[in-house]
Amino acid sequence: MNKIIDKLNWRYATKKFDSSKKIEKENLNTLLEATRLSASSYGLQPYHVLVVEN
Repeated sequence: MNKIIDKLNWRYATKKFDSSKKIEKENLNTLLEATRLSASSYGLQPYHVLVVEN
């Protein structure tokens, strides 16, 4: 169980994005699906995900 907590504690805020790099479509789809499947209170997923391409 500590491994899960350790992974959740490892995070950081991105201060600057490299606009020359693009995320691969497969990775984007995986992130979107993981967000869709993530648990929230009362079984509701009130998320709004914006994919900005430009």
